[in-house]
Amino acid sequence: MILRLLLLACLLCTSVFPCQAQLSPFAHVGGLGLISTHAPVQREHPLAWGLLSMWRVIPGLDGGRQWYDLMGAHHGTLTNGAAWAATVRSGGFGAIQLDGVTTYVDVGLTSDFYASTQTTLTAAIWLKPTTAALAAAQLRLFSFQRSTGSLGWALQTSGSGGFLEGRYRNVSNSNTLLTGTTALDTGWHHGALVLNGTVVTLYLDGKQEGTASDMDSTNTFIAGATLAALGSFDGSSNTWDGALDDGRLYLRALSALEVAALYSLGRQGDTGLLNRGPLINVGGSNTAGFFRFMQ
Repeated sequence: MILRLLLLACLLCTSVFPCQAQLSPFAHVGGLGLISTHAPVQREHPLAWGLLSMWRVIPGLDGGRQWYDLMGAHHGTLTNGAAWAATVRSGGFGAIQLDGVTTYVDVGLTSDFYASTQTTLTAAIWLKPTTAALAAAQLRLFSFQRSTGSLGWALQTSGSGGFLEGRYRNVSNSNTLLTGTTALDTGWHHGALVLNGTVVTLYLDGKQEGTASDMDSTNTFIAGATLAALGSFDGSSNTWDGALDDGRLYLRALSALEVAALYSLGRQGDTGLLNRGPLINVGGSNTAGFFRFMQ
């Protein structure tokens, strides 16, 4: 535990206060970065512990336009015209664009997402709302239903629009809202929802926005799920209007320090978390086995 905390402290320190010698050679605009197709994520990195899925756009990768899961198990299908976004955030190398009407990402559904014994989860994602999204009610970023028409938990915008919000089943088996206090704008932001036993915590841009402690203690909000979607409630309503990037699902509750590191490292291209190759000519034969992306 002590070693783990030291690793996280070092990670957060170097993410927020990088010295020149620690800067990634691929961090500058126009630089070519490479990421291994065989092992894109450094599994021993502290922010890879408990990581189930990490959805990213990978320009240059064959196989059609998907939201690729760099952990390899749950690739997202861009549905109803969902497309790659023209905008790229600082530290990113691609995003998806949803129209606020019918487009969303179908990530399938497996017992990985709703094991009845699972008592901890973290959902995190980068979001860029449109002006219309800021005025709309309850647009979903992550949405997991435990049965048809019955929400398990969701990361979304607030009912009045303009704030980040967590929505979940409480001990009375009804939907409960945890609404943030910092207003969103049309820039890029990082949101995270942490479920830990009966406690729910909401984060925006690495900082805690609020916490609640009346979540369903039996975790029946997870068991029996029927739909897992990114950018929509059920594939036809509460659809996100704007861009999304780097959706992640952890089967553990990240600490406040880890969420802060997630945000800080994400702004620098996830240096150290992603297994990158050398800076080489994209036309060379030694690029085989690597994703190509621009930053």
